Amino acid sequence: MWDRAAEDEMCFGVPVWDAVEAVRYTGGIDPVEMRAFLGMCQNAKVDAIVESGRGRDAYSTRCLAEYARRTGVVAVSLDWDNRWWNWMVSRTLLWGYRQDVRILVGDAQVELAAIVAGLAVPTAVLVDGPKNGSATNLLKQCVRRSGAKVRVVAQHGAANWSDFEEQFPGAVRTGQLCLARVEAG
Repeated sequence: MWDRAAEDEMCFGVPVWDAVEAVRYTGGIDPVEMRAFLGMCQNAKVDAIVESGRGRDAYSTRCLAEYARRTGVVAVSLDWDNRWWNWMVSRTLLWGYRQDVRILVGDAQVELAAIVAGLAVPTAVLVDGPKNGSATNLLKQCVRRSGAKVRVVAQHGAANWSDFEEQFPGAVRTGQLCLARVEAG
């Protein structure tokens, strides 16, 4: 059983724990991975989090929205949403968070870097689609186009982590999530 005080300290604060605990896990990025990501975001003092890829149950998106509600960060979620049933289910689950997260529909390969570059604050980027090398290239593009604003990058569900680890020195893994701080410069 997890010790809440130890988890709070490990994840750099109560908002991380509370945001993840407030959302019932239904699949996708798991709670430990979300706490690690949000903890790194909190430690890096990001003011915006942009997510690419939203599963039908929108678990990670709901966690981001809950974290945004509790901390005031800007949360943005971009997904292709090309299957009507995914669109309907995710919109239903996200209805209560419509004030806390901007839901965008579009192709991450085309739009994600521009969305990130358009934010004028320290930002974290979480890519859960596309996968593998495409995701790593997309994260590199976000960092390149945004200057020093991207402080945290994360990729979920890659079959091979070597590309990510090579491009983002100091990367760490937890479960299926690989994440890294991005240093300015």
